[in-house]
Amino acid sequence: MSGPLDQRLQSRMNDIKKYGDLATIVPLCCGCRSAADGTIVLAHRNRSGWGLPFGRGVKSLSICGAFLCHNCHTYGDNDGRKDYDWWELAVQRSITWAWGEGYLSFGPGCGEGVQALR
Repeated sequence: MSGPLDQRLQSRMNDIKKYGDLATIVPLCCGCRSAADGTIVLAHRNRSGWGLPFGRGVKSLSICGAFLCHNCHTYGDNDGRKDYDWWELAVQRSITWAWGEGYLSFGPGCGEGVQALR
């Protein structure tokens, strides 16, 4: 690694090893936008097309998840399973926050996709 951004990322990686670990430091629920209350986790979307080959019962890729409080996670797993717009917004907010804080970077070439915490 080289450059100021890479040095900043490297120092943060001492504590954060996986994308899901960011749930411990995200300041707001990416569903309801309420302040972090100690219940925020990375909620995985269970729907084909979100990094899933088979559909329900298989977790999506972590990058397709959203940082949600307990209430939003419960909603997303139950009544909100088919609320596609809500899920997409929560995932977009999660990725936008992680990107803006420097926790995500994109690899060279479009085929590489997102590389979390590289």
